[in-house]
Amino acid sequence: MHRIDTSTAQKDKFGAGKNGFTGGNPQTGELPTALDADYFDSLQEEISSVIEAAGLTLSKAANSQLKDAIARLTLSRKSPFSDIKSDGSAALSTARSNLGLGSQALQSSDAVNITGGNATLSNLTVTTFNGKTVNPEALNVSNTATFAGAVAFTGQDYLNKSSVVNVPGDNSNQTFGLRLSGSAGQRSDELFYEKVGTYAARRFVVVSGGNTITFDMRQDGSFVSLNPVGTWQILPSGDVFGPKWGGNLSDWISSWSRSNFMTDTRLGSVTTLYKANNTNVFTCPSGYSFSSIDTGDVGTVTATARPIQKQINGNWITVSQL
Repeated sequence: MHRIDTSTAQKDKFGAGKNGFTGGNPQTGELPTALDADYFDSLQEEISSVIEAAGLTLSKAANSQLKDAIARLTLSRKSPFSDIKSDGSAALSTARSNLGLGSQALQSSDAVNITGGNATLSNLTVTTFNGKTVNPEALNVSNTATFAGAVAFTGQDYLNKSSVVNVPGDNSNQTFGLRLSGSAGQRSDELFYEKVGTYAARRFVVVSGGNTITFDMRQDGSFVSLNPVGTWQILPSGDVFGPKWGGNLSDWISSWSRSNFMTDTRLGSVTTLYKANNTNVFTCPSGYSFSSIDTGDVGTVTATARPIQKQINGNWITVSQL
């Protein structure tokens, strides 16, 4: 398709590059828009291609073929899908296939029965489910429902599980979420746990081998493990608290480092050295370092040394003692 582009077309009539027609103006000498074969061929083929795409044969005697073709190629807005239904069972089967719908699309409007395969629930509206009346704006099951096979939920909102259970003996409010069951009574549970007035957490519970281990992701940013051996905790600061360390890991490391690593060095008090008899040799004790030699004014020679010491756990220790 193209807009009229003959030499007498009215330039930019409908905007930049959008020519139109003019009837001309005899008083100003403006000529009316001349028509050419290119324009009429384009107009003819644009209309004919729509009619033929709908499976219709062009007929000189019919004046509603364009309307009929559009009706065939599009769905009715007044009565959605009624036109597909009127085309017969083959058309309905093709439509379900094109929409990715399985046999569940054949269920009656007041029942949802998922027994296997994959189920995708999106913008679902039901009136009954498992014989119970449900919210017409959501799939809201008031009793236990079983889905066999994979169930996919689409959309940008949350999967919302509510119904808070108060446990007076534990002084807590709990909202049960997901349970994954294994063999022989093994399971893992996920729930929202609120210790009233103390903390709130997303809680994970693992039951296996006679043990029940609980992990909390708490609102203060800590991660806590509650187990028979003892509670350990990853603190918001990144520190770790647990019985293995007798408190915080950072304190244990600091204490252990002070007890086992050197924190400082120095030279100890001065010691005077004397030559061995009948020699000019000074012997420096193990762990000492010469600090001075004095030749004196009258030929007397003396020397001093100081012990090399290091500090461990607050104590100064001469290196020869280790």
